[in-house]
Amino acid sequence: MVKRKIWLVLVSGMKPARTFLLSLMKIGIFFKGCKNIDFINSTAIIYFVGQYIFSFNKFSMAQVVIKNIIFDFGGVFLNVDYAKTRQAFIDAGVVNFDDFYQQSHISPLFTQLEKGLIEPSVFYSSLRRQANTQLTDEQIETAWDAMLGTFRESSVKFLQQLQDKYKLYLLSNANAIHYEAFMQTYKDQFGKNDFESMFEGAYFSHLVHLQKPHADSYNYILEKHKLDASETLFVDDTFKNIEGAKAVGLQTLFLENGDYVEDKIGKFIDLKA
Repeated sequence: MVKRKIWLVLVSGMKPARTFLLSLMKIGIFFKGCKNIDFINSTAIIYFVGQYIFSFNKFSMAQVVIKNIIFDFGGVFLNVDYAKTRQAFIDAGVVNFDDFYQQSHISPLFTQLEKGLIEPSVFYSSLRRQANTQLTDEQIETAWDAMLGTFRESSVKFLQQLQDKYKLYLLSNANAIHYEAFMQTYKDQFGKNDFESMFEGAYFSHLVHLQKPHADSYNYILEKHKLDASETLFVDDTFKNIEGAKAVGLQTLFLENGDYVEDKIGKFIDLKA
């Protein structure tokens, strides 16, 4: 029988737990076959023979191998500047735009748009009424699209490099107006229309009627593709979406403002050729 060296790490600050386990060992209740105890940098490392690895760490459990990656879209592959849309609406006379839309919070009207529950025409007329403005559909569309920038070519290229090693998915809070605009941007920028084909599944909120950070949006992909959440990394630039992903057991990578996914993901996956 092959014996495996199994280890249990107790952070030095967990003195009660360490004392308790040492006491159990002395009276023979703890795992038999314990070889030795080393104290390194005030951390007790207990070695014993068995079949499982238990790791009590201050930050996370023992790291698992990532097999699947779910990416957000805006702020990951597409440059997005929410301030430009905010300013465009304010310049157009909608001075209370913050009441309707922010990266961290959106009004029921924008939620309906993102979940595909209303058509753009209904959105335009409803916004005119709620914001007490006479802006035309075209003016609202222009202001709403102002946040959309160009694609991050290095990140798109990096995505292509991952295709042979990982199962890739996309989960984005989007809407019909933006979808049409950024897909045209991709075609203009790359000369083709194959962005979604780089994923095993690409899911936009207005098409699947599910919105992050609600658990059903993440579970939709996990269940549809039979993925193990602990083996799946979720990448997003909005913190509330990261928290929602953690709640369903996903591994997570939060991209802060200015972060590029190819620069930050290396601590989770193997980037060797």
